[in-house]
Amino acid sequence: AASDSMVMDAVYWFGIRGYEGTVPRTWAALCERSLDILEVGGNVGLFTVVGAHAARGSYTVVEPVPGNAAVLRGNLARNAMLSVEVLEAAAIPGDQPRDVTLNVPDEGRDTPVGAHLLDGVEVSGRSTQSQITVPGLPMRTLAEGRDLIKIDAEGIEAALLGDIRTQLVARRPTLLIEVLPEAVQLGQMLSALAVEAGYAIHVLPEYGSDRTVEVPPASFTSAVPKAHNSKDVVLSVGPLPG
Repeated sequence: AASDSMVMDAVYWFGIRGYEGTVPRTWAALCERSLDILEVGGNVGLFTVVGAHAARGSYTVVEPVPGNAAVLRGNLARNAMLSVEVLEAAAIPGDQPRDVTLNVPDEGRDTPVGAHLLDGVEVSGRSTQSQITVPGLPMRTLAEGRDLIKIDAEGIEAALLGDIRTQLVARRPTLLIEVLPEAVQLGQMLSALAVEAGYAIHVLPEYGSDRTVEVPPASFTSAVPKAHNSKDVVLSVGPLPG
């Protein structure tokens, strides 16, 4: 849709590769070989449409900002993807659903990309346009039985992954995670998780190269993706597709 979105501007002018480079292509390839997919942080639905088009199994996307969720649903409808489950909520740690507060930044857009929870996040220096209350759904329930999980939740990734660590070690689903440089705790967690569960860590460049970069798990930190023009990594037990 022609929405007021930084994501859609990039796609309009530069195509799918214009937003996060190799990441959409890799996400589609991962979805193609997966049966039960969870996307946390759907925004306006670029990755949802790309991933659901390729998916062979079920697909659930979680997006807490009402305006973003409305555009996401519209984009799915335009592409006749009516089987995708859209949950208008935030993924949270803990066992029980509860309302949580979301900071919506002042990005000058109708559909912001940087909205984040107030508690338990590794983000700093974000502006505030408004703060809203949204439903929170336990990550443990959302992640149950999934074989592919994508999390782009603006700083709460470490808390969410820590909450489902036992599930991850037991089932070893493929993970696509946004890792911001300031997310030091997340970098440490992914390194330790990869060592414990036998994951390989692949960095997906957003520009400058089409080649993924495999990083030894023990040496991974939150600074590594940026060094390769990236903020997205895949943890997998086998080689990446394509």
